[in-house]
Amino acid sequence: MLTAALQLSDSAPRRGDRITATVVLTNLGATLAPSATLDAVVPTGLILLTDTVSDPGTGDLRVAGNRLTWRGPPGSGAAISVTYAFTLPRFMPSPDAYYHAVMFGQQGRYDGQRDAWIIPRTWRGWLPITRR
Repeated sequence: MLTAALQLSDSAPRRGDRITATVVLTNLGATLAPSATLDAVVPTGLILLTDTVSDPGTGDLRVAGNRLTWRGPPGSGAAISVTYAFTLPRFMPSPDAYYHAVMFGQQGRYDGQRDAWIIPRTWRGWLPITRR
């Protein structure tokens, strides 16, 4: 049985802030999982910083566009950790919230999903008021 956890460094960032995501895929089974897949797709509009992707050293990690895919055979009790960073565009009209999802499963099928909402803090500014 596989399980996954997704943790974000900041789920309420300002525009241009960097967010670090860590995904941990754990095999809770008593035996080796012959084939496991972990897919993390950075939401459209956010920018994946590909030089920040850490390879767990086992299996096969591929980065294509805003998608990270790890495939491999996690041993019994093994935990595979993938870390990456992305950023919100600094000056771009975009949605009020982004939905970041990570899917995982065994042998070519997805058994579960972990997700998090990213809700950017808005810029606030005050203009001086003058009265006549």
